[in-house]
Amino acid sequence: MKKLLLLLVLFSLYSLGLFSQEMTGISGSSSVSPLYPGTYRLFFDSPLAETTTITIVSNYGKINGKNSSTMTDVTVYSGSTSYNFEVYWPETNATDGYIIAYKKGQVGKTVELKGIKINKDGTTDGSSSNTSKDKMPESYSCPQNVYAGDIFTLGYKNKGIPFKIIDYSYDASLFEIVSKTDEVITFRAKQLLGTMRGQISIEIKTTMGFALYYYLRKTTWGFPVTGSPYIVAINNTVCTGNDVLYKIENLEGSATWEAKTNLSLVNTDAIGWRATFKPLGNGTSTAKATVKHPNGKIYSLENSSVWVGAPQFKATLNYPGTALPRKDSYYVPYLASYGVSADMNGATSYKWYDMPRVVTYSSPDHAGISSTDDVASFYVIGTNQCGTLRRNFKIYASQTEFQPNLRSLSEDVIEEPSTASIRIYSLTTGSVVYTEKNIMNFNIENTGLKKGIYVLEKTDGEGNVTRIKVAKQ
Repeated sequence: MKKLLLLLVLFSLYSLGLFSQEMTGISGSSSVSPLYPGTYRLFFDSPLAETTTITIVSNYGKINGKNSSTMTDVTVYSGSTSYNFEVYWPETNATDGYIIAYKKGQVGKTVELKGIKINKDGTTDGSSSNTSKDKMPESYSCPQNVYAGDIFTLGYKNKGIPFKIIDYSYDASLFEIVSKTDEVITFRAKQLLGTMRGQISIEIKTTMGFALYYYLRKTTWGFPVTGSPYIVAINNTVCTGNDVLYKIENLEGSATWEAKTNLSLVNTDAIGWRATFKPLGNGTSTAKATVKHPNGKIYSLENSSVWVGAPQFKATLNYPGTALPRKDSYYVPYLASYGVSADMNGATSYKWYDMPRVVTYSSPDHAGISSTDDVASFYVIGTNQCGTLRRNFKIYASQTEFQPNLRSLSEDVIEEPSTASIRIYSLTTGSVVYTEKNIMNFNIENTGLKKGIYVLEKTDGEGNVTRIKVAKQ
């Protein structure tokens, strides 16, 4: 019963017009220019309960587009209390412009805005206005002849009326953003092969000088983007005695070649598109080219991607914190994790052999190990199409004296004699198998322990504790 009464009340209110959802008027400029669209707003007396089609008519202006009609239907969605639209006025002088709006099919119930003055010279009421062309944001010109690497700016010039970029879109495969402000965006063209059409759109939002309604404008710039010249090696690995071949992609104009590193120029074609070099030895090779482009630019190009011959060891090895008495020997504390590298130039593939029992990580030319052996020996082979190279590794896990930041009983250090306490642990069980106090010169061979590997713990008179692995022969 209560629901029925509620429905009757709502029906009565609707009948009285409290929920009539009718249009109440149109607001916007009554003095306009053909230099820019006029912005207008259609109001409703309450939020629309359902999506509604509205017909908008003007005697001069075109609704929501320069190429649209003077009469058009628009869709206003449910919940709306107003609808914004633009009118593009013609290049004429008139004082009787008007806009009429009504729900489609209900011509008898209209709202109107009449007496609109049109001034084709861009001014209103015979004087300069905030809506004149001199005050409106002006979009940047469309770029021309954009090449990879070029930096250019798009957006709008502020000519008096404040505005802000609210949205933009661009092809990320062709462009990257260098910087952005509220008014402009600076882009850099990316490298590509050949020419593609690029497109960038920027939308701004501003408040018109003649009304308190937002003016939206979107500009799309479409233009060709061409890759700039760059050197490509035909083969990145070349065996000793074979020619090294290069070409220049995106070549326009002419090119001259020269050898920079480990090469001797043999010949080029007529325009310098391709070049042939002889390698001078094993190692990295670098070729240079200078391109005089029709656009007036001079490009200095370089390519160091070619390796000649079988793999080679790098000139230096760098393992911070570890002494390296030999290139193939590395000393680490017992159970310490440690990274090793093949340290080769020119190898295109790697394979590791006889790795220790604990490998913490591995990649083609790097490996992490945690040795549980006194001596761990393993090796890596680097290969390319011209040959192979082997690097041996030997980890002495017990010889901590080669760690500069560690001290042990076997360090070659001259110091005053001092007494110490000794504890020896079983390596397998961890239990204490031998102790001795106030000893000055300890030798495990003087104990009754069986042959094997033990952990020796030494505590000196100052309480410093040192642990190392020792072997009883």
